[in-house]
Amino acid sequence: MPYCHEDTRSYYDLSPASCLMHRQVGEQWVSYQHSLAHHAGPWLYDENISCPTEER
Repeated sequence: MPYCHEDTRSYYDLSPASCLMHRQVGEQWVSYQHSLAHHAGPWLYDENISCPTEER
């Protein structure tokens, strides 16, 4: 029996898979990239966690 499924939810893909991280060391801020290559994507977009500081 033929089967068709369409997922209309919003997804996003991180290519290349990495996240820019920041941390404070004493008085100085240090930035570094954290690889997400070991996490399979794409990931389901959730506006509640993607922009937690923005007013809606």
